[in-house]
Parts: sequence; C-alpha cells; structure tokens
Amino acid sequence: MTRRRLWLAVRVLVTLGAVAWVASRISVEDAVAAFRAAPAWVFAVPPVLMLGNACLHALRLQLLFWALGDSLSFGQCLAALLKSSFIGLVLPTGGGEVAKVGFLSRHTAVDRAAVVLTASRMQDLLPWAGFLVYGLLWGLLAHDRVLGLAAAVFATAFLVVPLSAWWIAARPMKPPWAWLEKPVRAVRVLRGQTGTLAVTGILALPFAFVNAACAWIVIEAHGVSMPVVDALALIPAADTLISLPITVAGVGVREGVFVRLLGPYGALEATAVAVGLTRWLGELTRASIGAVLWLASDRRGGPP
Repeated sequence: MTRRRLWLAVRVLVTLGAVAWVASRISVEDAVAAFRAAPAWVFAVPPVLMLGNACLHALRLQLLFWALGDSLSFGQCLAALLKSSFIGLVLPTGGGEVAKVGFLSRHTAVDRAAVVLTASRMQDLLPWAGFLVYGLLWGLLAHDRVLGLAAAVFATAFLVVPLSAWWIAARPMKPPWAWLEKPVRAVRVLRGQTGTLAVTGILALPFAFVNAACAWIVIEAHGVSMPVVDALALIPAADTLISLPITVAGVGVREGVFVRLLGPYGALEATAVAVGLTRWLGELTRASIGAVLWLASDRRGGPP
C-alpha cells in the first residue's frame, strides 16, 4: 500500500469514527428538525458571504498577479478559486490548494501561480492570528482548554510562518536547486511591491472577519444567544480544528466542534449540529458553482 493510499484510508476511518461519535450523541431526526426550525433567510447567509469572500480573494490574487506583470482577469482568478473548491470537496484526499495552482497555471507560469497563492495565504494567516490572540486574551484557556491550546499553537504558527517567510525573501541567497530560481525571482519581485502588498494585506482583514461573522449570524438565527465578543474569540479558534485535514471535507469534526463550542451557551447537541451544517452551505455553494464552471470549461475543449 502506497503512502497516499494509507493516508486516504486513515482519513476515511477517522471520518467514519467522527460521524459515528456524532451519531451516538444525537438522532438524525432531531438534527433535521433543528435544521428546518431555523428561519429561511439564514440559509442564504453562508452562500452569500462565502461567495463574497471568494470575490475578495480573487481580487487580491488579481492585484498580486498584476504586481508580477501578469494580466490575469478577476474572472479567471475567481473561476480558479471556485473550481478548486469543488476539487477540494470531492476528492477524499483534498487537494484544493494544488488545484488552484493547476487552474491558474492555465493563464500564467506554474511558479508564479504558486508564489501568488502562497503570498495570499501568508497574508490570510496574520489577521487569523490576531483573532486567536484576542481569544487568548478573552480567556480561551480558562473557558475551554482544548480550544485555548489550539489557539495558542496556531497563533504562534500563524505569526512565525509569514514573518519568517518575509525575512527569508529578503535574503540574497542563491537557490540550492535550479528549479527554484524562477519562484525565488518572483518572490523577490513581489516583495518589492510594497504598495500592492499593503492593499492586499488590508483586504485580508474583512476576509477573516466574514468567516467569524457568518458563523455568529447562523448561531443566533438557530436561537443560540452568543455575544459577538465571545464569537470573535471562539469561532476562529474552532476553525483551526475544523480546518485540520483529518477527515474528508471536515465531516464529523465540524459537527463535533460545534457541539463543544455551543454547549456552554445552552445549545442542544442537535441544534449545534444544525448550526455546523447551515454554515457549511457556504462551502457547498462555492463547490457547486465550481463544479458547473469546471464541467462547462471541459465541454468547451479545455483541459479536463
């Protein structure tokens, strides 16, 4: 068995275990009833906000590509993001980030696509780290030790990795391998575009806020009262656990994290699962649109 197949088997087993744990805590009927009890308008919130975030991300990518001298359009960047959402959702092993490079490389060089995506991801980590630090100051460790430890670990990583990358990019080091020369050259060009980096960095702030705001709106709409100051402390920390690639598409982990997150606020476990599923509608919507775009581009003769 190859390493990749072994990892897939582990993820599938962990996914089944997580789903079994959630199923042992609640009944499907109760979760469906809680889901249907929410006001109809809330089901439009995650798709609208997540599509707005995708547009904001596409704009940032476009500006970064322009800084490198590549004239990618907003539509090309947005289509690549949406199609990669579909790929990352349906593949058991994930692969959304690799898919982004692949889709964008149809319009630019692979190394430039990888550099721009990495730069945007580094910028995403900084405001997320800010929310995690806020959560620690709010008292996460006393409120929930697991979420508090996750916030401490990820806040450290989310600060150290981007700042280290920024420092390394300024070093006049010769790449140890020839295939790294073009990416390193692109990194140094991009680092010199401080104006563009400042704009895209500022645009990463609402990008991070929308993720937390979306979950808070969904929580309130399902009848769970959570002060917004609590939500801004708890939700980014919970997202660090949900984003871990330990199950297929986060299934099971997402629901379990929301059960843990909302229990202290009086939410029934079925309601917490319904909250997690409602919020997931945003990702499902992006993936669905990406699937349509992917199939349409294939029919027009594009690469499969």
